[in-house]
Amino acid sequence: MAGGNIKVVVRVRPFNSREKDRNATCVVQMKDNQTILTPVDLRGKSGASDHGVKTFAFDKSYWSFNRDDVNYAGQDNLFADLGVPLLDNAFKGYNNCIFAYGQTGSGKSYSMMGYGQEYGVIPKICQMMFERIEGLHQDPNLKCTVEVSYLEIYNERVRDLLNPATKGNLKVREHPSTGPYVEDLAKLAVRSFKEIENLMDEGNKARTVAATNMNETSSRSHAVFTLTLTQKRHDVETNMDTEKVAKISLVDLAGSERATSTGATGARLKEGAEINRSLSTLGRVIAALADLSSTKKAKSTIVPYRDSVLTWLLKDSLGGNSQTAMIAAISPADINFEETLSTLRYADSAKRIKNHAVVNEDPNARMIRELKEELAQLRAKLSGGGGGLPGALPEEQYDPNTPLDQQFVSILQADGTTKRVSKAEIAEQLSQSEKLYKDLNQTWEEKLLRTEQIQKEREAALEELGISISKGFVGLSTPKKMPHLVNLSDDPQLAECLIYNLKPGPTIVGNTENESTNCEIKLNGARIMKEHCTFNNVDGVVTVTPAEGAAVMVNGQRIDKATRLRSGNRIILGDFQIFRFNHPQEAKEERQIAGSSLRHSLAANQLASPSPKPSHERSHSRADTDFDPLSRSESPMPYTGGQDSDWSFARREAALAMLGLEGKIHHLTDEEIDTLFNDISRARALRRGRPDSRLAGLDDDDDSENMSNFAVREKYLSNGTFENFSLDTAITLPTTPQFDGDDSQVQSRDEQLRQARDELDRQKAEHEEQLRQVTDSIQNLEQLRVEKEKMENDLQAMKKDMQIQFKRQKEEFDIQLQKMFEAEQKRFDHNGYRLLTDDEKQRASYAVERWRRRKNLAMAEVMLKKAVLLKEAQILSAQMNKGVTFQFAISDSGQDCTSSYDMVLSDIAPDETDDEALRTAIKPCVAIRVVDYAHSVIHLWSLEKLERRVQAMRQIHQYHDKPEYLQHFKLENPFVEDVLPQFSFIGDAYVPLTAIFEARVQDYAVEIVSPYTRQSVGTIKLSLEPSTAEAPPSMLKFNVVMHEMIGFAEREGTDIHAQLAVLGVNEGGMTTTTMIRGFDEAPIRFESVHSMSIPQSSSINGSIQVAVFARVSSMHLDKLLSWDEVRELSEQPPRSRKKKTRRPRLPEGEFYSPEQHDIFARVQILEMSETGAYEAVEVEQENNLDDGVYQLHQGLQRRVKIHLTHTSSESLEWEDLAALRIGDVRLLDPSGNVLDGSTTTPDVPLKFIASPVIRQDPSGTTQIIATAQWDSSLHETQLLDRPTAERYKVQFCLTCDAASKRTNTLLSFQFKQTLQIKPRTWIRPQTMFKQLWKGIRIVHSMSAIFSITLTPAASKRATDLWRLDSRHTYVKGEESLQHWSPRGISLINDYIAAYRRRRRITEVEAAKASLARLTPPSPPLSPNSFHDDPLASSTMTVDTTTYDAHQSKLLNNVLNLWQLPTSQPQSVSHLASPPLSPSSSTSPTSTSASGRPCKPEPRSLSATILTHPKNPLVVKSGPLLTPSSGSAASNVSAAGWVRRHAELRPPYLHLYSVPESEELGVLNLRNATIDAEPPVALALSSERVGVQLGNVWAVYATGDSRLFAVRNQEVKMEWILAIDRVFLGETESSDDATTSR
Repeated sequence: MAGGNIKVVVRVRPFNSREKDRNATCVVQMKDNQTILTPVDLRGKSGASDHGVKTFAFDKSYWSFNRDDVNYAGQDNLFADLGVPLLDNAFKGYNNCIFAYGQTGSGKSYSMMGYGQEYGVIPKICQMMFERIEGLHQDPNLKCTVEVSYLEIYNERVRDLLNPATKGNLKVREHPSTGPYVEDLAKLAVRSFKEIENLMDEGNKARTVAATNMNETSSRSHAVFTLTLTQKRHDVETNMDTEKVAKISLVDLAGSERATSTGATGARLKEGAEINRSLSTLGRVIAALADLSSTKKAKSTIVPYRDSVLTWLLKDSLGGNSQTAMIAAISPADINFEETLSTLRYADSAKRIKNHAVVNEDPNARMIRELKEELAQLRAKLSGGGGGLPGALPEEQYDPNTPLDQQFVSILQADGTTKRVSKAEIAEQLSQSEKLYKDLNQTWEEKLLRTEQIQKEREAALEELGISISKGFVGLSTPKKMPHLVNLSDDPQLAECLIYNLKPGPTIVGNTENESTNCEIKLNGARIMKEHCTFNNVDGVVTVTPAEGAAVMVNGQRIDKATRLRSGNRIILGDFQIFRFNHPQEAKEERQIAGSSLRHSLAANQLASPSPKPSHERSHSRADTDFDPLSRSESPMPYTGGQDSDWSFARREAALAMLGLEGKIHHLTDEEIDTLFNDISRARALRRGRPDSRLAGLDDDDDSENMSNFAVREKYLSNGTFENFSLDTAITLPTTPQFDGDDSQVQSRDEQLRQARDELDRQKAEHEEQLRQVTDSIQNLEQLRVEKEKMENDLQAMKKDMQIQFKRQKEEFDIQLQKMFEAEQKRFDHNGYRLLTDDEKQRASYAVERWRRRKNLAMAEVMLKKAVLLKEAQILSAQMNKGVTFQFAISDSGQDCTSSYDMVLSDIAPDETDDEALRTAIKPCVAIRVVDYAHSVIHLWSLEKLERRVQAMRQIHQYHDKPEYLQHFKLENPFVEDVLPQFSFIGDAYVPLTAIFEARVQDYAVEIVSPYTRQSVGTIKLSLEPSTAEAPPSMLKFNVVMHEMIGFAEREGTDIHAQLAVLGVNEGGMTTTTMIRGFDEAPIRFESVHSMSIPQSSSINGSIQVAVFARVSSMHLDKLLSWDEVRELSEQPPRSRKKKTRRPRLPEGEFYSPEQHDIFARVQILEMSETGAYEAVEVEQENNLDDGVYQLHQGLQRRVKIHLTHTSSESLEWEDLAALRIGDVRLLDPSGNVLDGSTTTPDVPLKFIASPVIRQDPSGTTQIIATAQWDSSLHETQLLDRPTAERYKVQFCLTCDAASKRTNTLLSFQFKQTLQIKPRTWIRPQTMFKQLWKGIRIVHSMSAIFSITLTPAASKRATDLWRLDSRHTYVKGEESLQHWSPRGISLINDYIAAYRRRRRITEVEAAKASLARLTPPSPPLSPNSFHDDPLASSTMTVDTTTYDAHQSKLLNNVLNLWQLPTSQPQSVSHLASPPLSPSSSTSPTSTSASGRPCKPEPRSLSATILTHPKNPLVVKSGPLLTPSSGSAASNVSAAGWVRRHAELRPPYLHLYSVPESEELGVLNLRNATIDAEPPVALALSSERVGVQLGNVWAVYATGDSRLFAVRNQEVKMEWILAIDRVFLGETESSDDATTSR
């Protein structure tokens, strides 16, 4: 062990620029190891008493103020004094630590890390460490390894500087053996100083630094650089490895600072506070450790290591298992006097800390090394002389024949004294040391081998005793089929712990003195003969034959001949060796024959429950499983129904046989039986004259056992066997005192025997009297009746017990069933669908992804439908002379990528593009190819982007001829991108990765196929080869050697470069070749090697995409446009000039006109009131156009109630309300804008309180009403859980999904609504003045108007695809397009052909790679197999002279499979063209099997839902009267009228309740008819309510009709004229719009 104080050194730096600017003076002086601090006048600052001359003494004081001074100390001096001793200690196995402390800008980082070529302590230590390791590696048995970790502590958070993957805060843990450590901290193995230097440089760049007034690059964090040096040495002699581990911690602390000095504010000020807090904790730790080093406060001092992360990690370095040095860096300037003084005081306290460092060596290895040295010394002493060993003295010379105990040597002991010992003692000590050395040097395999050998010997010894051994357990397993004996005892712990198997054949039982190998069961006890008896097992029948004179009892009867044993028989061998015979197979057969219900009479408490109670681990052989009551038939004792144990029953049988009491003993209790047995034992002992009897001084009625006797018995019975004594001895031993040999007891033996006989006679008489009394009582009839009642009561009690048992079993069974049901339910989700396994999910995902890519018809449908939009964009480009051409294209995986040079030169980020739809679309997909002649570039748009750009094109085209208007608009050019790429994608190729997984070199020559023409634009040659570079275990590295590209001329494009990427793999990255130009028509030579990697788990069928980019010329662009024209002309079907093509008529099922329906929605939020009922909350509305704000209370239960109403009757039949969802919760500022920091929340489904109710009035009005529970805590946002700030609002989106029988999808209605959360005790002020001043009104619901347009769903039949073709739809200005036309189905056909060709090439290349390893013989082909025309022969045959018939048939079948097809595969071109004759078209009506026409089924409709906000224009408002019984004109049975407030906001008439102002419904006035004098008014006119016949008028709208009444004719005409004026205005505006279009 090495111990000592912390080594503390001080270093002063030169002035920095800040101090020079302020004309600072030096206040620090150093003389030898002393540091003197001389202050100057500080202009009356507080604390002047501390400004005297201060002198401090340290281990070293380094003067680094001026390089010209004689005593200048540089980096080398610091390393020589601190670094070199640190390395010496590290290689000895000690932990080391150096940490630098000081104010901000005092030079800590310079001393520790250095700058530039002036290396600090840490780099110099690392450099010299590897120099020493190189020298140590000359020893082949020594190996050194170094591991590095680098962390920083910033704001009390630990961050790994070497592992960028761990971005979060690392946790600090503590282990009892290793001490504090950082969890998940990266420890990197390094092999040279260069690697450490790179790691230090990367870590320093990642450190948190900032500029303060005291230093421009101030370290804002503590940095800990840790080196772990491991030395492994192999001992050749012992073949063992020893290991030393030393940890070197190099700590660069953040600077202590004052806020006024550093000028820190904001985040810098917070950092400074955290830094000062951790450094102050370090100061308190140093002060506490200094107190611990002194004897005054050692007991009462507590070191606060855990108050800071820094001190926790430095726990071993400060006062622990480490040799520590501290560098105190100070500033020489007077302006930093207080900081310098604080640092010196800090260091002065630290030098008093004592550490206790030990060598980190394996203790077992250290003991082996010490024993090895001791053996060498002892052998040298024994050989005669000491051999120059330390402590050896000159020895005397002895004759070789002199005994060792007479030869003496002198040994010098550790305390300096000399001890003289004989060589015999040395030899004995040598023998002991060698045994210990051999034991310690024993390998783990040798120890296991020795353990197995001892185990086998122990098992063999036990088997000799007849004890059963099964699976490593001795005496604890019960055989399932073999007959066996189990011992019985009164102690449950000793009963049934011995099992003796009776194997087929004879089994001899004898005593332990029998040394014969034939004796298999050896017992020890009284009257056990050398060969006592023999058990014979013949065909499953076991008999016992006693030897002559042997004491053997079966069921209490002495036997002297062979007797058959049955399962459950009690056997007594000798005096008291009691066993039970078990025959499992025999008992099982008897139970099957007789039936367990007839042979067993079990009490209710003997029934076993389904879950057995915990018991001993021993497997008992119970009587209730292997015992047959019939086995007791031969016993002199009656069967007691299992109330006595077998041991007690055997004792009764034995006593009855010995006493001959003719069966009367069974009425005795257990205590009486024990007393009787003890008396018999005493009598037998007296007869034999045994000295261990206890007749003297024994009371007859005392049969208790004291504690002293119990210890004696426990000693003999603890081994669990009966081999050392008989059962008689076990019974009598605890109460038998040791015979002391007194003659008086021997002389009184006859007297005692007489007394015992008298006592036996007396007990016999008592027993006979009891027997007589019992006999007399049985004859008493009254007693019989009592006994009968008792038996009946017992029967009823047993019945109740059985019912309780059965009930409990049923409950447990129900619980098990419930658990099984719950486990089965967990396999299904809440919708009732079965949950898939991981393998099923993977296969389903693969199948879904594969079918999602098979969308040729879907792409054709999109192209045909969007052709008119593409034509419009091309027309606008041509009319405005933009030089941009648009055309359809198919974009596959990786073909929408951007060149790497564009990412760098043009600053184009693929993830930041405005075309998110194209980037995220499932490939392949339809895209728009944009050819920009002005910039000579080609790029792709998505269809969504084209639609947005066409809208902007229309705006520009509107003012294209009016530049005086256009100058007032800031419109961007929609034809070009904001940042145009310079390079265009001209083609790509795919290279299979099969060779990479087989680790072989493979050359490829692949065609570069253009994505626009699907034709080859060149051939590229490359090679794939395995890489020898190191890679992570989960990655596979390889090299791609790019050779050249041929077939592409420079007149079409220059600056050619290829971009390589592995599709579907993100880890391998992307690589690009250099740009090539000046090649003219020669091959384009890349000659470059690119390193790539893929995961080991990647598919072997993967491929590399080689994408080629270039600066294309106008010639290349013209070729693309020419190809489009030629390809479209070749695909057009020939048309006859004489016969005009007839298009078939549409089926009747498609003659649907769009339907429009109005939906009125009303939403209420209900909260639980004080009475427990749910009431609608208030809604504040500022005006009629305001939807309102819900006023909710915090912490109350809420519900949402929704009403959906329409008047379309059966035209729109509700089926169900599928779901209610709330989501998109955001915070709105007072202006109504969404705050930037407000994040959206996902939709949360609401649970319906009851099933939605659908009501239909006779008037045709249909309502669907639903109420759902709203738990706002599920949104996981505080916006709904805490009160909302004043004037702020919370916006949420309520989505309602309704189902209708006429639509193919759910109808989704969305409500954007707002709310405010008020405190729970909030009550609205009721003052009239305040409500008038605010100008708000209070309602209790919000409403919205939706319109649903039902249209026929698009045709999905492939044969009807031509109906969607919009290429021939006329667009104004298409005359200027000349030969341009949108691409059609030919584009899909080209893609399909190219895809099939690419897939076949990939399969062929993969097959080549597999077949290259095989060398089959080339079969000779017959001469007629080849012709001048390869396709002239339809079959190929093989010469069968070499092969047999089966081989020839197989080869011919294979060749026939490779024949070229006679017809090309059918394309999808015919799907885009209508049939040429009506007969080939689909008939409008289908025909059934009987030939009768069938009515086509109605098609499901697709719905388009629009939200209609309120029109701000109010044409007229006022009160109206409506019938109270219904709103329809057909329902006029009642004469009541209800007052409503109406507002005419075209095109709707809004109706409100009076006086609540709740909106109740709307009436769509489009296509409405007004009747000023409806005939039904006669039934509703009433003078009582002031309604006259002339004041009633009716409105007949589409799907609805209503009656209204007013007070007079004048108001009536005003309403009618207002409605007519609105209707007329809409008609005119619609006509104008139609004309303009």
